[in-house]
Amino acid sequence: MLKLWLALSLYIFWLFQFPPPPPLPTATFTPTPPFTPTFTPTSTPVPAPTATPMPGPLCLAAVEGNVQDAQTGAPIQGIVVELKGDGWKAQTATSSNGVFRFYGLCYGVGELALSGFTVVEGETKVFLDGKSTVRVSLKVRSMGPTPTPTPGRAQVLPKTGNAWLTIAVGLAFGILAMAINRLRHFVRRSN
Repeated sequence: MLKLWLALSLYIFWLFQFPPPPPLPTATFTPTPPFTPTFTPTSTPVPAPTATPMPGPLCLAAVEGNVQDAQTGAPIQGIVVELKGDGWKAQTATSSNGVFRFYGLCYGVGELALSGFTVVEGETKVFLDGKSTVRVSLKVRSMGPTPTPTPGRAQVLPKTGNAWLTIAVGLAFGILAMAINRLRHFVRRSN
């Protein structure tokens, strides 16, 4: 019975998907007069000279570096390194061997900061010329214990077994809404 009702509902849904075709317009023929060209002299506009665009600032500089533990000298993985400049900032994380890279930097001065760590040895201020790579070696010490994320508990929702009922009611309301909309369409056309 449910399959029959579902098939009938889908057929009605499909039936109301397509609006009736609009009435065809009636063609009327009106003759047009023949074309007769007329010549009027016009002046040719001369384009104004345009300025040649100047090249923008070079943004080919890069900052590459490595981060090591100040006590052991071992590379530190996963530190968030932030490079701040005048009105801009970029972030990256160190790789498994403690290396970080920033590419596509323009001319200016930048300041390196490492979240959760203090730089013990190495220069954090970098001067960018817009085309060269600046290499930095930093030795750091932790400012405190590194927090470890704890996974959250997943919430399992109970199964009610009424999914078919929800789908059937939603389908019935959808068909009813389309039928009302279709009926409104016919009422408007008849007026």
